[in-house]
Amino acid sequence: MKLLRKIRSRLGGLFCRSRRDAEMEAEMRLHLQLRTERNLAAGLSPEEARAAALQAFGGVEQLKERCRDQWGWRWLDEFARDGAYAVRMLLKSPGFAAVAIFTLALGIGVNTSMFSFFNAVIFRPVPFAAPEGLVRLYHTSPRSFGPHAPADLVDVKAQNEVFAKFAIVDLPSFSLAVPGEPAEQVNVCAVSGDYFAMLGVPPLLGRVFGPAEDQPGHDRVIVLSHQYWMRRFAGDAGIVGRTLRLDGEPMTVIGVMPEAFDYPMLWGSSDLWKPLAMNANIAKVRDGYWLQALARLKPSVSLPQAQANLDTIAGRLSREYPLTNAQSGFYLAPLVKSALDPEQRFNWMIMGLAAAVLLIACANLANLQLARNSGRAREYAIRLALGASRFRLIRQMLTESLVLSLLGGAGGVLGAWWANQALAGRLAQAFELPTFRLSVDSRVLGFALVAAVATAALFGVGPAWLASRVDVNAGLKQAGRGVTGDRSRYRLRQMLIVTELSLSLVLLAGAGYFVHGLYKLARRELGWRMDHLLTARLALPANRYGDVEKCRAFYERLNEELAAVPGVERSVVCDILPVFGFYNSRGVIAEGATAPAAGQEALADINTVTPGYFAALGMKILQGRDFTATDRPGAPAVVIVNQTLARQLWPHESPLGQRIGGPDPTHRDWLEVVGVVNEVGFNFIPLPRTHLQIYRPIAQTGGNYFSVVARTSVAPESLVGALRRAVSRVDPDQAVSRVVSAEQVLALGGSEFGILISGLLTMAVSGLLLSALGLYGVIAQLVVERTTEIGIRIALGARLRSVVWLVLRQGLRLAVVGMLLGLAGAWALARLLGSFMPGIVGQDPLVVAGCSLLLFGVTLLACWLPARRAARVDPMVALRAE
Repeated sequence: MKLLRKIRSRLGGLFCRSRRDAEMEAEMRLHLQLRTERNLAAGLSPEEARAAALQAFGGVEQLKERCRDQWGWRWLDEFARDGAYAVRMLLKSPGFAAVAIFTLALGIGVNTSMFSFFNAVIFRPVPFAAPEGLVRLYHTSPRSFGPHAPADLVDVKAQNEVFAKFAIVDLPSFSLAVPGEPAEQVNVCAVSGDYFAMLGVPPLLGRVFGPAEDQPGHDRVIVLSHQYWMRRFAGDAGIVGRTLRLDGEPMTVIGVMPEAFDYPMLWGSSDLWKPLAMNANIAKVRDGYWLQALARLKPSVSLPQAQANLDTIAGRLSREYPLTNAQSGFYLAPLVKSALDPEQRFNWMIMGLAAAVLLIACANLANLQLARNSGRAREYAIRLALGASRFRLIRQMLTESLVLSLLGGAGGVLGAWWANQALAGRLAQAFELPTFRLSVDSRVLGFALVAAVATAALFGVGPAWLASRVDVNAGLKQAGRGVTGDRSRYRLRQMLIVTELSLSLVLLAGAGYFVHGLYKLARRELGWRMDHLLTARLALPANRYGDVEKCRAFYERLNEELAAVPGVERSVVCDILPVFGFYNSRGVIAEGATAPAAGQEALADINTVTPGYFAALGMKILQGRDFTATDRPGAPAVVIVNQTLARQLWPHESPLGQRIGGPDPTHRDWLEVVGVVNEVGFNFIPLPRTHLQIYRPIAQTGGNYFSVVARTSVAPESLVGALRRAVSRVDPDQAVSRVVSAEQVLALGGSEFGILISGLLTMAVSGLLLSALGLYGVIAQLVVERTTEIGIRIALGARLRSVVWLVLRQGLRLAVVGMLLGLAGAWALARLLGSFMPGIVGQDPLVVAGCSLLLFGVTLLACWLPARRAARVDPMVALRAE
């Protein structure tokens, strides 16, 4: 409080300086009057008395400065005066000020918007107690990265020595029904008993469940999220204790979590939490991967120590279970950093590209400052001649740079706020969230302030230091247009332009890689048709559809209902459409072939389907037959394979009648091949994880989670209500979700790529624009400095073409050097991006060539405009100016 009072007092004194100065001058006049009166009393004349008083009093102005020093915080007073002078100088050069502020607003705005996104996703504190101790656990293998098998997590929980709490998470879909209302599909987090205790957030209403309630038979309780409580129950405080039906089973609401507990960046928006009651059979599964895991480290354990302990457990499991755990491991990441990229490489790359835009802006501003300082050389020489120190001159120029940066930073914050409004809606759609907030909070404002100050230093120090080295004699002799800078200043300006152009080419190439890669991905032949397809997701309650026969009866009845709907040509059921890839995969070997080493089997993606699936999706049966109604439980287990698998396993013989089995030698589970179909590609995967694909009849495998697919002769969107009514006729309590066309699924899945491309294109265009402005400014200033020379050349008979080439040559030489350096950066960026998205981004000579031509064309235009002006110089005017 004392410090605040002192600051307020000093600031008050600063703003009341005129009053203090008046009081000081009045006091000095009083002292002079008293001394003069004493001299008069001593017999001196009035003139002599005043002269003697002034001589005894000393220098008035020096005394005033000493008095001001006694007030304290003189630096703040001087900074205010420097700032006021900087504002006056910028008002005298409105063109320079406008270009500089726009340049800074663009550079700082792009970076502030990117920081806003990472602030919301990564840097924002997670709404849990002591978040620094929370980690997320991933399963790793040469084939996958992400979810875990239940048995692996059971072993990790029992064998680890580093976790104080350990929670297992499943993300199933359930149907929730309120008495008197239709059922709806809800997003459920099924969590083990340590989940809430580990996160340490108390409920808003009621209580949460613990380890005693995650056991089978004791798990009939649920906890609601705040957003679902408000949306479905309008914030009714009496919800605690009510009974709802989850998949037909009665569940008691025991609590409601606070709004801050909702953290959708982990695994989407959750409507409610229920205990994860794994039975003994599920807990033994090692070849299915669908569970997530969180943990809290013990207070004395670091992340590397915990990782080492998990590596030991992974090695032990690999030796004990070679068929399922060979070459498998675990990867730990801090929870707050696991929302986007657990290894943080992609996040830092995006921030690095945004920083490149700011570096281009800084180089641009430094060039503008160098050009402006060249025209102010006479002013600087006069100030030095009058006794100003180089430090005083540098301080004044840095203050001008800081004022520009603060104004540009304010514009950047406004631009970032506008961009965030547009970006937030697209992010909510991409992450399937009700809302997504990209707020400009205190942390974002702090980042913008730091960026502005750092930018002022980056583009201000070099020009200020060079300007302070002005030759006083040469500066005083110049007439007013300015003198050409010394060689160091000229070299610095060239180096800045080369840097701008090289960074601009890197940004252009990065955006070009993505755009061209996704264009090729969208244009390739996928092997199936997505037009006129209506899809929906269903989750059959396990308590009512617990066996294969009941599930089969539901599928067949639903297909019959949909076939009777006008406009529906064919209806089928499958695990999933081939948009994002298939859910499951398994190792396969051919009967009679030599078994490979454990973990080295050929990996095939699996989709389970009903008869007619291939015709509905426009696929071709190349050999054999489709599934039929006879392929049901009790009949021989059959499979249809794609052409690539058939060629790999049976290169010289027909695959029909052959059998394939699983990797376990004691339980091969042989399947007879009855057909071969064409290979399908996935829309958002450049190639399938493997070219090998197999299809099983859903009647033989069962499954409670599936997609309904209807091929229509009318617009699919017009049959959404008809599909919902068909499901209701089969089972009135069955909820249905995501009833959309296949093209809408594609659009939703591509929204994340669209956001990425929009951001990269924004950065690329910003960098290109700033580079062009910087090059134009340098060449234009060069024309001004060489006006006399150009006038003499024209007067001596030089042709206009040679004058234009004289100017173009200097700019194009810089452009060529910058592009050569940029090509090296573009090559390195392609390798980096290719490691993140193989098959989408890679070395692409056409993209690099196109970006180089675009940059060269823009630089040619930026050089040609000043060159044309140089060719129009009037020799007489130029010579008179000299």
